[in-house]
Amino acid sequence: MRTLIALAFGRAIRKLIRVFRHGGGSAIPGTLASKIQPRLFEIAVSRFPQGLIVVTGSSGKSSTTKFLVQILENQGLKVFSNPSTANIKQGLFSAVLQGAKGFSLPSADIAVIEMDEAYALKIGAPLNPRMSVLTNVMDEQLDRFNDSETVLKALRGLSLKSGKVIANGNDPSLAELTANNVAYFGLSKELARDD
Repeated sequence: MRTLIALAFGRAIRKLIRVFRHGGGSAIPGTLASKIQPRLFEIAVSRFPQGLIVVTGSSGKSSTTKFLVQILENQGLKVFSNPSTANIKQGLFSAVLQGAKGFSLPSADIAVIEMDEAYALKIGAPLNPRMSVLTNVMDEQLDRFNDSETVLKALRGLSLKSGKVIANGNDPSLAELTANNVAYFGLSKELARDD
């Protein structure tokens, strides 16, 4: 019942905001819906039969997410995703409201979610993603954190809860991940040495 109320209220607020403030206020409905049903995002994602892919890291999240969505859609899958700027908690809830039809949660085969690295451990890890894609950890992008170790701790925690992890092997911080479920992408050492 809380899910239904959160959907109805959140979607109504979303429509109301769009009437009075064209193109703005997308986080407010998600914030309000999360207060009514704190598990709305989790409930929505759990309904997708092929699970969840989380894309996170300091930079490159939006492009990587768009590539993955396009690849999966080209394979005939219906993909639930979030706009590139909606990668924190209220944005994730707003994406559910946007994807909902009437009083029904979004329908899809799989979710590919861009997630801010600060929320990777808090929101992503408890959902046990089918796969997580870790783009990089860049010090110049860490103005919201004390240091890169905070981000690495979140990404390590996410990787431990993910079925499979694909990480940037050219990022020294991520190259230290040693779990059995980690595979790497990047420029090979042989090519990197080739001048």
